[in-house]
Amino acid sequence: MPALGKTLTYQATLLANPILAPIHPMKALTILCASLALAAGLFAADKVKEGSCCDKAQKAGKDCAHPCCVKAKAEGKVCEKCNK
Repeated sequence: MPALGKTLTYQATLLANPILAPIHPMKALTILCASLALAAGLFAADKVKEGSCCDKAQKAGKDCAHPCCVKAKAEGKVCEKCNK
């Protein structure tokens, strides 16, 4: 009988505090996939467009000399004007 009492106490604790409840594997997979998709979208936004002045400069091993691109690079971004 003592094991039954511990089980009921554990279940009551889970009902009182759902944060302690184990997560369903499918829900965990969904959360993981959504997080990875969000992270991939954030990293993909900082790439230069093929054929832009920034792309040509990168292929030549240099930094783009346009004032708008220099300003954007100083802010840690990519120029939105040249990379539409």
